[in-house]
Amino acid sequence: ELLKEVFLSAREHYLRHSFKAEKRYVETNNHLTFLASQISEIIPQAKFVHLYRHPGEFVRSAMNRGFFSENNQEDIKRIKPSSNKNWETSNQIEKCSWLWNETNLFIEEFKLKNENVFSFNFNELSKEKVMELVNFLDLDISEDLVKRLLNVKSNVQKKKHIDKYKNWKEKDQLALKNICNELVTKYNY
Repeated sequence: ELLKEVFLSAREHYLRHSFKAEKRYVETNNHLTFLASQISEIIPQAKFVHLYRHPGEFVRSAMNRGFFSENNQEDIKRIKPSSNKNWETSNQIEKCSWLWNETNLFIEEFKLKNENVFSFNFNELSKEKVMELVNFLDLDISEDLVKRLLNVKSNVQKKKHIDKYKNWKEKDQLALKNICNELVTKYNY
């Protein structure tokens, strides 16, 4: 109940405005992932998009952004295991792999209880896949607009010092696979 109240108090203004304007409220915010159950109770007609990508790409991006690096103040927002005695000795690849795996496991469990979820494999980004998403969300967006915007990059990292997953050392790839194995198989990576 507390989490519902936190969400409502943080979004009340936006929800009220969208209702009065007869518009839909849309939010793209990965920080809301773990509030999905509460949001679906508050807004039963809510639709959710599970956007996922290869764990190696996620981990590379997370490491480039400094996730779980020494003294990163932003890490306070990230989940951590409650009972993993190896956490403190885990390296950055292992911690970021755990984060990818745990987040997607949570989403998979949420999907079992909620049919208003569209899973979108970002590695299969195409006009057709985006149009499936547009149709799921019942949006009025033309194929031409999707085609034009498909190659527009946003949220692109400027600094990239971590090499692509396919170029990682075998031991680092194996560390990721050991942590993410079940979902890697499920998502056909």
